[in-house]
Amino acid sequence: TGDDASTEPNEAAEQAVENYLGGIDDGDVETANEFAHPDGDQTISEGDIEEPGVTIHELRTASLREVIRQRTFSEGETLESELADAEQTHQDFLAEIGASDYAYVWISITSAQYGDEEGYLLVVSSDGEWQVWGNSI
Repeated sequence: TGDDASTEPNEAAEQAVENYLGGIDDGDVETANEFAHPDGDQTISEGDIEEPGVTIHELRTASLREVIRQRTFSEGETLESELADAEQTHQDFLAEIGASDYAYVWISITSAQYGDEEGYLLVVSSDGEWQVWGNSI
């Protein structure tokens, strides 16, 4: 609901992403995984970080509306329908994994290993602890 630009920052979710990327930046698998949900697709194994180093260019909370618009290029009634479906899907997902809240965080980074990357990360909260889940559900 509302304009994408009016999305309130979720500082806890943003901090989880920043801490996760900080672990990768340092080549510290254990620290990165502290901020990655164990059932998500962003956990890291020993040896995954061949070249440590991450520069964050942009990191901000993104609305579900922004994420859906970016994925579907929908507008108007189609966007509203897609958004309603996505909101229900996310509520069902939260119930399924036992989480209480979610946020999307837009990142634009340069990593030593993969170069320039940008996209949305889904971050979930369980018992007040925010962890990176993955790109989407």
